[in-house]
Amino acid sequence: MFLRVTHAISRRQEFVADELAARVAGSKSLITGLQAIHSVAPAFDTYWRNECVPVLNSGYRPPLAEGFQRFVTAKPIVEAMNKHLEEELKGGQTDPYDTHPPLKERIAAVQALPPGEVDGEDPPAITLLENVPALEQELIQDLAGPDAAGKLKPINWPDVCRQVYLPEWTSLVKSNLGGLKGMTPETLPRWAADRKSLEARFVPVSGRNLAVATVGAALALLLISKGGEPEAAPGSVVSVALGSLKIEPFGVLQSLAEGKITGETWQQRCVELGIEGVDLSNVVKPPEKSAA
Repeated sequence: MFLRVTHAISRRQEFVADELAARVAGSKSLITGLQAIHSVAPAFDTYWRNECVPVLNSGYRPPLAEGFQRFVTAKPIVEAMNKHLEEELKGGQTDPYDTHPPLKERIAAVQALPPGEVDGEDPPAITLLENVPALEQELIQDLAGPDAAGKLKPINWPDVCRQVYLPEWTSLVKSNLGGLKGMTPETLPRWAADRKSLEARFVPVSGRNLAVATVGAALALLLISKGGEPEAAPGSVVSVALGSLKIEPFGVLQSLAEGKITGETWQQRCVELGIEGVDLSNVVKPPEKSAA
């Protein structure tokens, strides 16, 4: 009962705050701001977990704000955010334990207020901050502690793929050479059609079967060894450009299984890429055995 009463008061306070903001800055600015927050905010957790944490754990400190800007403008993320916003605007039922009213109700409550004067300029909110890199460093220090944060090496996002992901792919492949042995790129259509047989070749790690990830990593390393240029911008699918072709190595098996790429087309691409007949267990040197 206490939570129901206090949270109802909190929701009422939000309505009052929204009305004040709309009267000061105009309802149009408030509504667009609310829509931006509700579409972008859920994306941050995914950005932090999938893009930032692996880089930080590898000993590097990327520009966080710049990366998030790249993340929320990537096509797959934009589509996901737009879908989430549409669902918020259509649905959004009030829960007695919510501290904030649903987006739909907040917009409806201020729509009748004056829209306000909105000029043509609409700079990002981050322009209101000074020395963003220093603020990001303070954030990392609060999260990881001064000692750990001080050991992180600065890195730009275009360098993350080669400095962070390539070593991870190499390690993954090295630990699964047995499963990859005898597997060549042109045989992937057969393995995509028989996922159980594929997964049976690899030992699960922490309850997860890494067959698809391992094959994708091996294929990526093979393409890079042939002169391919990898790209893994925040929010975008990992790709490797080789000649006039751009391959998404971690999605090849899925695309073959779903029929997005036919076996004949894939085999033709293998010939064009010059990777036909290459054993995927040979894309990296096997791990050295320790002396007895």
